[in-house]
Amino acid sequence: MKGMFNMGKKYVYLFSEGNAQMRDILGGKGANLAEMTNIGLPVPQGFTVSTEACTRYYEDGGIIAQDILDEIAQYVSKTEEITGKKFGDPANPLLVSVRSGSRASMPGMMDTILNLGLNREVAEGLAALTGNERFAYDSYRRFIQMFSDVVMGLPKSSFEKIIDQIKAEKGVKADTELTAADMRRLTDEFLAHYRQSMGKEFPTDARVQLIEAVKAVFRSWDNPRANVYRKMNEAVEEIRASDDSGTEKAAGVLMKIPRLILKFAVWIIKILDYFDLLPMSLLRVSPFHGSMIVTDLGSLGIPPIYHHLYNFGNLPVFLAFGAKRRVAELDRHGRAVEHKYVDYKIVCDERIVDGAYYAAAFKYMKYYLKNPSELERAPEKVVEDIY
Repeated sequence: MKGMFNMGKKYVYLFSEGNAQMRDILGGKGANLAEMTNIGLPVPQGFTVSTEACTRYYEDGGIIAQDILDEIAQYVSKTEEITGKKFGDPANPLLVSVRSGSRASMPGMMDTILNLGLNREVAEGLAALTGNERFAYDSYRRFIQMFSDVVMGLPKSSFEKIIDQIKAEKGVKADTELTAADMRRLTDEFLAHYRQSMGKEFPTDARVQLIEAVKAVFRSWDNPRANVYRKMNEAVEEIRASDDSGTEKAAGVLMKIPRLILKFAVWIIKILDYFDLLPMSLLRVSPFHGSMIVTDLGSLGIPPIYHHLYNFGNLPVFLAFGAKRRVAELDRHGRAVEHKYVDYKIVCDERIVDGAYYAAAFKYMKYYLKNPSELERAPEKVVEDIY
């Protein structure tokens, strides 16, 4: 069997078989895990299903080919040998995380499934191994909820309602106040909810769970938020890759003009701008004419500022965003969770646009931040600006 795999195309790699230069095949996360393994860092071992396997999944019409399934099974066995643990073994269970990764960084855009390999028997075994029944069943009910949401499309919120109901019955506010018996009950009710909603039992075979999770991660490559992210990223990279923009060329020409003549030229340009008579050739290269200025102060590691207004051009909005920051907060279940924030500050020039229009614009901005897939829909009407 091993000889047969070696003769064909390779789609799966142990961490020890890769390196940092294999980003196109292993994705960023897989390549980094491989490199950390190679330099001797204590990385929990596993394997990477390559980006080429994902490409073939789409070429084959959303099906994982049998040769890839066989190769994944082979590498599950190899991982069991390396870790000394067994998939689905209550006495010594192997639990895995199915994480997403791509050639280019796409943080938070694709899906992840944790604690895969759990079923009732394995949860019992984990409770015995750890001496912590609550931990074991809390892990199991979390896996049911995550698998149902990510893999099967059963909303996470439907499980949250069950948690809230049990907490209300117990008279507690935080998940941490629920006992081991409560976690067992949650597991039972989660499984019953899955059965009623999906019309079938929750999968208990660890290998079936794994393949379904791999399919879900492959599908997430084409989900709306990932598509929007890639389009935005491609636009940014296209701008970065351009050798020289019209604005930079215009600035270069102006810098070569003698100072006295330059002052006169700037005065003429200001007059033309005041009477809205600037030629289109200047408007196209002017950084002071457009819809918005966005400045990234996060690249300097500092918080945002309120940008000053200009007395030239027609820019109505100045948006500055700062460095990412992390804050520990309590979630709705009373758990301490680390959240990441990016602060931004906005200055609006009401000499150009009335405040009511800004309010409407920011309402749309908030909507699109929550529903990025809507950016893929063509607008019903296009209103052309000065360009």
